Amino acid sequence: MQLAEAAKSQFSGDYSDHLALVRAYEGWKDAERDLSGYEYCWKNFLSVQSMKAIDSLRKEFFSLLMDTGLVDGNPTTCNAWSHDERLVRAVICSGLYPGICSIVVSHFIFMGFYAFTSSSEL
Repeated sequence: MQLAEAAKSQFSGDYSDHLALVRAYEGWKDAERDLSGYEYCWKNFLSVQSMKAIDSLRKEFFSLLMDTGLVDGNPTTCNAWSHDERLVRAVICSGLYPGICSIVVSHFIFMGFYAFTSSSEL
């Protein structure tokens, strides 16, 4: 049990389970390129089937994003900000709590001594 906890702690240094999973997956992908994905999972108490399922889901989501025109076919441009952990945390937070914040744009119109404001949420 202590070995499993030690393996888990190497991925979750910042107490984020979501980012720990990303780090574990990225490590597995690197190991897969070196043809040692099974060994990586064995040493880190990870499930090979789970890593493959995550990989499949990532490919499916990327394909759906391409089909809708939200991203182009170049994964490098889509991942340009993926190592900015503060931004990733904000995206995760907004996904889990969609009403947590909003952007308010104000337009000021000055007419004589009066100021009229108009605001709208995006």
